[in-house]
Amino acid sequence: MIIACATNDFIHLSCDHFGDASHYQLFEIDPNQIQMLETIENTSLDEYEIHHHKALHILDLFREHGVNAVMNQAFGKNIKTIVSKTIPILTKIETIDSALRILKDHLNDILIEQYKNKQFYINLSKENGVIIHEI
Repeated sequence: MIIACATNDFIHLSCDHFGDASHYQLFEIDPNQIQMLETIENTSLDEYEIHHHKALHILDLFREHGVNAVMNQAFGKNIKTIVSKTIPILTKIETIDSALRILKDHLNDILIEQYKNKQFYINLSKENGVIIHEI
């Protein structure tokens, strides 16, 4: 599974809406490892005034890289657009590394839900792990 993490400092997940992050770090996660793939600059910050167009632009960037899920501390109203194309993961865990390690521990649960071909989003926390919400 390839996950795009919204960040402004390459250590922490962004506290702003997903589309307002300066960069996205792409990671590949499997049950055995987490591998950093690349960093993508968010070029939509200055290009799009309409949030829906910005969301579509970002999702197009991710499609080119095979992104299955996106993770951040906040999403805006475009989460409806995001959930139609990928799996949004909402968390209050601050660091990318910590969030990815918890996600890796629950990867099989996520893959089972993804296989069902339903739209859903995930709440990720240190206390509860993964909570899946169907839409």
